[in-house]
Amino acid sequence: MKRPTGAVLLCAAALLAGCTGSGADLPAPTAPVLLPQGPGEPAATTTAAPPVQEPPPAEADVEFAAMMVPHHRQALRMAELAPERARDEGVRTLAARIAAGQGAEIDVLESWLDERGGVAGAAALQDHHGAGEAHDMPGAVTPAQLQQLAEARGAEFDALFLELMIPHHEGALTMAAEALDGGTDVRVQEMAADVGVTQEVEVQRMRELLERVRA
Repeated sequence: MKRPTGAVLLCAAALLAGCTGSGADLPAPTAPVLLPQGPGEPAATTTAAPPVQEPPPAEADVEFAAMMVPHHRQALRMAELAPERARDEGVRTLAARIAAGQGAEIDVLESWLDERGGVAGAAALQDHHGAGEAHDMPGAVTPAQLQQLAEARGAEFDALFLELMIPHHEGALTMAAEALDGGTDVRVQEMAADVGVTQEVEVQRMRELLERVRA
């Protein structure tokens, strides 16, 4: 009796594996991954699953990031006026907190946008929605209001700063709620939730300060 040749053995193995012979239906090979074991135990291996492709962000995610960057930048311009113009220590402290917090959020939002097409894509989306300028967004101040704030000093500055920043924050809360309602990206959802919590607290604080500086 003849022993099967190597070619026969290969063909039989292919049939048992359900292979057609072309190799077109075979799954792509995956790299083995070492699994840590206890001391003195041999390492076990498993096959790494192919990476899961992240789905594209929803339009609400991109819109939130694209609009919140210039919205935050406007808040920074307002806050940067406070150290030399505000009289109330609470207003100066609040302005410093806004500058630090929203400056960091701008970095995160710009990084997220860069990973998904960059600022050019964000600008195109803003133009599509008629939101190419910060003063077109919810709660944003006009250039004339910003100039008026820059010219104010002392108690006048304190009151005007709060009167402008409260609706500015409320506009950001509206944008965050829209992102949470229509978005799908985890990072944007976390950012929108953080904006909602942080700025709601700051709105309450600003209302208290406004009562004090008006008294």
